[in-house]
Amino acid sequence: MAVFYLGVNAFYPEPIGQSYATWLRTTSLSGTAVAVALLVASLAMGRISSAGANALLVSGVFALIAGVAPAAMAGEQAVVFIALAVALLVVLFVGYRRFAGRGTKRPTGIPPVPPAPAA
Repeated sequence: MAVFYLGVNAFYPEPIGQSYATWLRTTSLSGTAVAVALLVASLAMGRISSAGANALLVSGVFALIAGVAPAAMAGEQAVVFIALAVALLVVLFVGYRRFAGRGTKRPTGIPPVPPAPAA
C-alpha cells in the first residue's frame, strides 16, 4: 500500500483548496479497486504458490483498510459504506473459494473405511 500511496502522490498529488474532498474520495476508490484486484489475484495465484496467494490475500485485506481510510477522513459516509460493502462481499467470496473447499477428499472408487469396533 505504501507503493500505492507513493504513486498517488507522484501522479495525482494532494490538492490545496476545496477539491481536497474529491481527491480523498478518488484516492479511496482507487485504493479499494487495487485491494479488490489483489484479492482476485490471490485466487489465481493459489494454483501456483500457496505462500504467494496468502501474501496477496493479506495485502488485499490491508489495502482495503488503507483504501477506505481517505473517504472516512473526508466524511464521505456513503462512499465508505459502499466501498466496505463491496469489499466485504469480495473478501467473503475469496475466503470461501480459498478455504472452504479444502476438506479432505477421498479418491473415487475407494469405499469408506468402517469404524473400528469398540473394545
